[in-house]
Amino acid sequence: MILSLAGMLYWELVGRDSLMYTQVLTLSRDAEQGTLITRDMLVLKKTDSPSPRSMRLADAGRAAGKEAVSFIPAGVELFDEYFEDEKLVVHEERGEYIFSLPTGWLISYPQTLRRGDRVTFLLVKPDGEYSDPEITKPGSEGPKTGDEILTTTVLYVKSSSNDEVVSDQERLKGAPQVSVIEIIASKEEARTLTRLAASGDRFVLLYQ
Repeated sequence: MILSLAGMLYWELVGRDSLMYTQVLTLSRDAEQGTLITRDMLVLKKTDSPSPRSMRLADAGRAAGKEAVSFIPAGVELFDEYFEDEKLVVHEERGEYIFSLPTGWLISYPQTLRRGDRVTFLLVKPDGEYSDPEITKPGSEGPKTGDEILTTTVLYVKSSSNDEVVSDQERLKGAPQVSVIEIIASKEEARTLTRLAASGDRFVLLYQ
């Protein structure tokens, strides 16, 4: 009798809760776009109808240390797409913009490029080593073939059908051919690349 009562009490206090509810990750307070998520902002919430894709306790590391892609209200279920690595967030207030590279500017670039890669632009001059008057500083010889013009982060890599190429597992397999590359650049960096390309210079992209 006592064991039966104890079992019923356990079911009411623990068993029913465990079977009927699932704990999902939520935020303890609202997060504006660009907010850096810290572990103390992540809390668990019980729900009886969670999405199979919502983040759980074991997924906290995939949110902590990243930035909110858009406004996230407190208490809502969290999903991976709500967060982005800080280096992949374009901060217009810092003068950062998305710059799509015309493929005609590039002599060579790895077909294994993926979002988040760090790349360096190497200059290639078609007609010898001459100076660009818009870029050359007084007393300098100007940029030459092989000079590093810019190092930045790849924001998007797209195939010829305009689909984003994202899977790291496809890097060395039969992945779609890369035809569009978008980077994070300041206005001045975009102007520099445009001036050089307009003068006939081209670039080689290398992994950083």
